[in-house]
Amino acid sequence: MHDAGRLAALALAGLLGWAAVAKLRRRPATIASFQDLRLPAPSVLAVVVPVVEAFVAAALVLRPRLGGWPALLLLAAFSIVIVRAVAAGAEAPCACFGSGGERPVSTRELVRNAVLAALAVLATGAGPGWALSPVF
Repeated sequence: MHDAGRLAALALAGLLGWAAVAKLRRRPATIASFQDLRLPAPSVLAVVVPVVEAFVAAALVLRPRLGGWPALLLLAAFSIVIVRAVAAGAEAPCACFGSGGERPVSTRELVRNAVLAALAVLATGAGPGWALSPVF
């Protein structure tokens, strides 16, 4: 379980790190997507969300067992936003990985988030210590 948890933590850290960098690099598209999703203070969230993603990614690498929990909370928050948008019939594209895609958010993102949440749960079972350490 320790190795699977570490691998899950590293995979999730990579995805969250990529998402953070992409959102920061494509900040105007991220702001537009957040506006379309009717999120409050989209220009502020366009900075806060990727910074949080980066911190969670770092936690997953440095302390995978602990980092899995905030990752799970982050994915739950993202899923709530998606459920709300889908239920409202929003046509907003997902800026999930910094993309300025054309396709509106849908249940596909919820399925993806469920898979990522499974990785976060696996990460909580990782051994203590640095994710790349074979000893800890």
